[in-house]
Amino acid sequence: GRGGVVVRHRATRGGGGNTGRHRANRGGDRYATRALETNAMTRMGCDPRNKDYVARRRAEGRSTREIQRGLKSYIAREIFASLTRHTD
Repeated sequence: GRGGVVVRHRATRGGGGNTGRHRANRGGDRYATRALETNAMTRMGCDPRNKDYVARRRAEGRSTREIQRGLKSYIAREIFASLTRHTD
């Protein structure tokens, strides 16, 4: 989908070597990106489902930055789906 493009979170190839990592797209709306960041940080601290997600990822040895990246991708997909859902 194209939802991530709007909030600058659509992944593009990044990192050196064989890391398999992606970085945020440099284009997009910086205000929407900031809202996404704020949403992710709030969810990490308040939402029980996301607290469980953070705990699972920490147990896997992920850094806070990697956890935030995954959570922001999920939120961007969730928002885009709700905005494009047809209601009849």
